[in-house]
Amino acid sequence: MVDWIKAAEKLKARLPKDVQEVLDRCERDGKTATEEYEKAVEVFYRRHLCRVKPWPRDVEGALANIKDDSTVYLTM
Repeated sequence: MVDWIKAAEKLKARLPKDVQEVLDRCERDGKTATEEYEKAVEVFYRRHLCRVKPWPRDVEGALANIKDDSTVYLTM
């Protein structure tokens, strides 16, 4: 987990400053269930998770599952 956090921070540093600020502020303030945060996370995902446009159905489905029940995602 420590390695993932370090890697994610490096990837986040490659995002536009305004997106980084939204991610940092929402995470700090515990507002990760907001539309603003979700849009910023989508920028991260589109750059670092899957660059295929449009996203394949499997990617969309996996992300929708996280939205429907984030238990596993948040536990990790």
